[in-house]
Amino acid sequence: MTKELDITGRRFARLVAVRRADPPKCLVRQRPYWLFDCDCGSQTTVRSSEVVRGHTRSCGCLRLDYLQSEKHMTHCERVTRKQRACIKSALFRAIDPGTRFGMLVVHSEWIGTTNSKGVHYNCICDCGNTSVVRGTLLRYGQTRSCGCMKFGPKKCLRRPSPVRSGAVFGMLKVMRLKPVIGVYGRSWRCRCECGNRHIARERDLNYGTTKSCGCLKRKRCAEARKVFAFAFAR
Repeated sequence: MTKELDITGRRFARLVAVRRADPPKCLVRQRPYWLFDCDCGSQTTVRSSEVVRGHTRSCGCLRLDYLQSEKHMTHCERVTRKQRACIKSALFRAIDPGTRFGMLVVHSEWIGTTNSKGVHYNCICDCGNTSVVRGTLLRYGQTRSCGCMKFGPKKCLRRPSPVRSGAVFGMLKVMRLKPVIGVYGRSWRCRCECGNRHIARERDLNYGTTKSCGCLKRKRCAEARKVFAFAFAR
């Protein structure tokens, strides 16, 4: 059995050992505990091995002084109320026309209803496309293009034609803009050559992924079935 260490009167950081103390009754293994005087004036009971190894250096006041020091304060604690108000007003003030965010240049404020909160702006991309973007997404750098950066430089240099009333894209003729902006951007009400009405997204019209109301695909499928049936009939 090892001999217990006598640390009476010894200093460990802010703690000074006073005398041996009774360990808590809830412990199964009885460890040696000591009563310590802290430099802040309070007393605490700590296990002697924790103090000798340097794991405990005060009654808890050292941590409070560390957190309250200016060096380790958080940004919100260092910023005064006046500075906080200035930062908040700068984040939510209107964006001036002509301001650039990545490949987007703000043209004007969007006037219409949207599914998301906040102020939206009409922006012109360097590829020639137009898009409506929420102001907070522009300020935080989450939206930097109309989507051409995601599709690659080839489609960026393609410079899609702007969508406006009366424009023709494949079999679709653009009639008017849909007032509510969806998750994937603006949508337009179009009329197909077959007589049906169709709502197409502006991005799909620009990049040619939507050319009809669906009748063009049905027509091609019917032609493919005829060729397939003729080949097997022989």
